[in-house]
Amino acid sequence: MERYGSLDYLFKLDIEDALPFIDYAYEKREEELIFQRWIPYQQISYDEFKAQIKPPVIKNDEEILKDVKEIINAFNKGVERNGNI
Repeated sequence: MERYGSLDYLFKLDIEDALPFIDYAYEKREEELIFQRWIPYQQISYDEFKAQIKPPVIKNDEEILKDVKEIINAFNKGVERNGNI
């Protein structure tokens, strides 16, 4: 995310509005890092290499909801501790 300069505008957004931007930036950074790792191993295609490096994460609905609950609880604890968002 350092390539985008000042991120002050993101910190002023509601969390719901900022998350898509943050997710996109992390996805692009991850792609860049995978590509850099692939360069010396060009004997296989980039897509094959990426599939080996980053296998798909498969979770059922119950596991996803548990993760969401943990994230919300952690967020709420931070708000209680700091007194603001």
